[in-house]
Amino acid sequence: MAAINVAVDCLGRLASAGRHSSEFRQAWQAKVSESVPSIVERVASDLGMYLSQNNQAYHVRQVERLWNRYRLRRGETPAIVIAGLAECSLVGQVDRLPCSYEAILDELCVLGTADAAPALRLAHAVAEIAGTKGDAYLKQVKSIWASLRLSDTP
Repeated sequence: MAAINVAVDCLGRLASAGRHSSEFRQAWQAKVSESVPSIVERVASDLGMYLSQNNQAYHVRQVERLWNRYRLRRGETPAIVIAGLAECSLVGQVDRLPCSYEAILDELCVLGTADAAPALRLAHAVAEIAGTKGDAYLKQVKSIWASLRLSDTP
């Protein structure tokens, strides 16, 4: 019981000190003043995406969960941070690849390497933009991967 009393006393002192700190008060007001649903909707519109009510609610929950745990750093604004979190959530949705992921990783010789995940992100982008399938798709991914990896060769 004594530990609870000490904790409550400590919280009370922290709240009182925070109430008198203009920097703390401004940071708190800025954090709670942004509307996550409106920012998610704006970012989706910027990305040319239509979200159903259920899909929008899902992304709002994702962004709110991340935002509630986020601590603003000096120079960051809530609107920019929330927009970045929304962009990550919205862009993170991808359709299935036109072939197996193993085929892509084998074709690019990156199976089991740190390059495997970036290679699959590239493959998803190529699939979304080009719309090719089969061998033509694999050749296109391999060609783009090779052109991006030219900077790795001495």
